[in-house]
Amino acid sequence: MDLLNLNRIIVNGVQSPGGYTSTGDAATLGKAIKNLSGEPFVATSGGSGATQAINFSYGNIATVNLVNSKANAITISPPPMPGIYVVILKQDGTGSCTISSWDGGTAVVWAGGSAPTLTTTASYVDIVTLLYDGTTLRGTSTLNFAS
Repeated sequence: MDLLNLNRIIVNGVQSPGGYTSTGDAATLGKAIKNLSGEPFVATSGGSGATQAINFSYGNIATVNLVNSKANAITISPPPMPGIYVVILKQDGTGSCTISSWDGGTAVVWAGGSAPTLTTTASYVDIVTLLYDGTTLRGTSTLNFAS
């Protein structure tokens, strides 16, 4: 995003390439300005065996910290525009956390027909990449990163 696009967001409320739409609040403006530096936005959710909601409205990268050896459900709000979105899943120091379901306003269609089986090793990281074409989320995974 360049300064011209930032100005369009501020003045006209036009959706930018990064998916941001002006709502007239300082937080949105701050996120749009931060995007000028090229830094990714990271939304972090803590896990407790509950549903972890992911909203890509403020960026295309979400981090989910999986804790307490629980099964978590992931819900994904439909992204604001077509693009590539990333979910980083981090096991805590205990490990053994899983994702029991992936759901949301747009269902995920997985490569191979089923959701990945996560790495459950303590402190390991799995990465899920989602391609959104405006209708369907298509998911793939890269697993078993040592942190």
